[in-house]
This record gives sequence, structure tokens and C-alpha cells, in this order.
Amino acid sequence: MKLNIDPDQFIERVTEAKDPIVSLIKGHLFIEAGLIELIKLACVNQDTFDPATLNFPNKVRLASALGLIEKDEIRPFLFLNDLRNSLAHHLDKDLNPNDGRRLYSMLRKTERFAFALQHHPVLKRDPDYINPNEFPDILHICLIHFVAILDVSITHFRTRNPAKPTLPFTPAFYSREKRP
Repeated sequence: MKLNIDPDQFIERVTEAKDPIVSLIKGHLFIEAGLIELIKLACVNQDTFDPATLNFPNKVRLASALGLIEKDEIRPFLFLNDLRNSLAHHLDKDLNPNDGRRLYSMLRKTERFAFALQHHPVLKRDPDYINPNEFPDILHICLIHFVAILDVSITHFRTRNPAKPTLPFTPAFYSREKRP
């Protein structure tokens, strides 16, 4: 499965929704599809295992076990899923701005968050329409970061040696030839 949306398009779709619930649902769907694709790319015999059969937490844990996402990123991914599940199973529930701040706080503790904000071609732009002190903007930043992790990792596995699952978060990765 190839993701048919580029990060710029994702940012536009997620940030155009001023309703944080819509942003969260759209973001979660895209992030889950990215996890599935990334796990498939890491599988030697892709036809023998379908990661789509796993629930979201197991996709996250498998991606970490395979070295596709960092161990310190498991908790923010799982919290994102908890937020989505709480909305899906309680239709009268609304997102609390503190949920967005908590997710942002978890991401700030990960090694790649600050690095990605400085070096990822999409995140480093510091778009005017995102203010990290306001909700739902803080949720948008978190969703964009998750997508950036998956976008860069998927591109790495498609264009580099997939047998060597090194995470591609280095300044050199971003300075190479234009990514596909």
C-alpha cells in the first residue's frame, strides 16, 4: 500500500479543520496507514504477514521492536490512540485543550521532536497558521510530527537499503538529493 497523500497535503487537510476532533480522526487514520506501510516495508516476506490485522497499539510496539520508530515515541503514539478511542467510544465527549498540551509535552521529551522541527523540510517551515500555544494548533503540530516521522522513515526504506533499518534522522539525510 502506498500512501496517496503527501505531507504538504496532509498539513492542509488537517489544519483546515478547525474542529480538533476532525483533525484527530483524520490524523489518526493517516498515521495508522503509515504504520502499516512502514511495517510492510520492513518485512522480508511481505505476503506472509498483514500488519493491518493488528490493533493500533500492537502496530506501534511492532514498529518499535523492528527499529522503525524510537522506543521513546511509543508513549505519545499510544496516547494519541487513547484520545481517538475515547472520542470514538464516547460520542458526547469533547477534546480538552489539556489533552493536546499533554501530547505535545510527551513529544517534546522524545529525541527526534526538536531535531525534526529543525530539519524536516515540512516541519521546519514554521507555518503562520500554527501557533504552539493555542488549541487546536498544538494538536496539529503533534499530528504533523507523527506524519513527519512516518514520511521520512517510509521514504528511507523505499530509497535506501531496506535491509539496514537505520532511522534516517540526520542532517545529511535532508541535504541529499530531492526525495521522491
